[in-house]
Amino acid sequence: PFRPRRALIVCRMIRAILFWAAVAIAIPSSKMQVTLSTIIPPSGLTVLEGGTVNFGCTASSCVQSLQWVKNGTVRYSATTCTGTSMNILYTVNPLDPDRDSGTYQCRAQVTNETVVTLLTGMITIARINATRDQYVLYGGHVTLSCSVPSLPNVFILWRNGSATSEILQSPTITDAGLSDGHTYTCQGVFNGNTNGYKAINLHVITPPIILVSPPVENVVIPSIQLTNVTVYIQSRPWDTTTITWYKNGNNISNASNITVASGDLQGSTSLIISRTASRQDGGVYTVGIANSLLQLPAESRYVQTNFTLHVKVLPAKPTNVSVTNLTSSHATLRWNLSIFIPDETPDSVRVTLLYSNGSTASAMPLNGTATMAVLKYLPGLDYQVNLMTKNMDGSVMAAPVSFRAPYGAPLISSWSIYRTSYTLYSFSISLNFTGGAQIAQVNVSYRVAGTSSGWSPTLVTLNPPLEGLVLGGTVRSDGFTASHGPCEFQLSVVNGAYIQSALMEGNETVGRWRALCPLCVYCRVVYVCVYCVNVCMCVHVFACVCMCVYVC
Repeated sequence: PFRPRRALIVCRMIRAILFWAAVAIAIPSSKMQVTLSTIIPPSGLTVLEGGTVNFGCTASSCVQSLQWVKNGTVRYSATTCTGTSMNILYTVNPLDPDRDSGTYQCRAQVTNETVVTLLTGMITIARINATRDQYVLYGGHVTLSCSVPSLPNVFILWRNGSATSEILQSPTITDAGLSDGHTYTCQGVFNGNTNGYKAINLHVITPPIILVSPPVENVVIPSIQLTNVTVYIQSRPWDTTTITWYKNGNNISNASNITVASGDLQGSTSLIISRTASRQDGGVYTVGIANSLLQLPAESRYVQTNFTLHVKVLPAKPTNVSVTNLTSSHATLRWNLSIFIPDETPDSVRVTLLYSNGSTASAMPLNGTATMAVLKYLPGLDYQVNLMTKNMDGSVMAAPVSFRAPYGAPLISSWSIYRTSYTLYSFSISLNFTGGAQIAQVNVSYRVAGTSSGWSPTLVTLNPPLEGLVLGGTVRSDGFTASHGPCEFQLSVVNGAYIQSALMEGNETVGRWRALCPLCVYCRVVYVCVYCVNVCMCVHVFACVCMCVYVC
């Protein structure tokens, strides 16, 4: 029995014979006749999307133009004629089902009025079904999908790249990495030799993940170390990733101190803490990362982190510290304060003066804006000045400055001079302080008491000398020579800087051994009364014992 399918096969065979035959159409013309012949695939041919079809047409003589027309629209035209005939070859590659399916004709424009047309028939392009953009999570797995529903017998190959790249052994990709995100090609093989291709873009994606976030509590001190608070994140693709910063609930994403560094998979965003950061830069910060790619699970498209930032601003550090105008008792301390922002203004300044052994000589608090102070000290010693500024966030110490105080004049608090023989004397001098240097000499001048004669100077060298006890000491010496009679004395103490004390004047001190005989003058064993007629006999053993008969 006759069936419709058999009739369709017969019709296709007839049409194929007609297309492969040379068909000539004679057009009456007073000038020329043109014959068209074609070499093309059979009418009704089915080819795969992405493949190639060549359409060839020859005109028996030269014409104005030779064209290939699809569905009435010129697709390709040739105007060059070589010899006595004219050829046109039209290649369609890659084939697109929507663009290239239809009825094709070869048309010769003989004259402006004369056209010769040869109908070639219908070309069908089988569509390759595959999503051009496919997605896989970073570290996940995916099987590339591709099929030709209208041609079940098509054999599918996958290529790792373009149509000429190596063949993949399997369309399944496991543990997807960044290198797996590129273009793959689905190749369909039909009837053993007809090929079609379709490119597939595989995108390796990942939802936003915070890799490293700042501690919940952050303390930064810009004047000590410039620090950027950074959030390290992972998100792909970056062009759909949005980073938003909030401070105390307010959006600050467009602030100049917010930066974003993007990468292929990982990136970072930072809050820049500059040298001029103030306490107002502290607060509660929120960093939100969103990826709007619809292929990501909705619940994983947004993450955020929160932290609190405390900005501590230390007071300005004293610079150019100097000690000037030194005297034996005081000097001027000066310094500068370089204040970048108001928060660096000190609340107070503290000046500490230390002895060379580290003990404190003096300390004074000053106003925070002070830039000078007067140091008071003892002479002749080594000192160190520590200068410190302080505010609510801490304190800053300037580099210490050392100096030596100049020597001063010794200060005598009391003295006494005793006769030890007929013309020999000893003295004892008590000092409040020595002037900061060693006491090695005493200037002594004498004259007979009660006279107005000139003073006779003598220089007494101490052995051993009195070391520079700043807070004073006692100077003693035995055996300097003066007058045999009662004497008046002037003396001054000289320290190592050759600065002497104020001149002290007074009479010799009566010793305890002369209390019983105030008018006697010692002459070794025998005491002779100066104002008595009778002789006084004195025996000096452990003390002076005088026995006199006073007939005076």
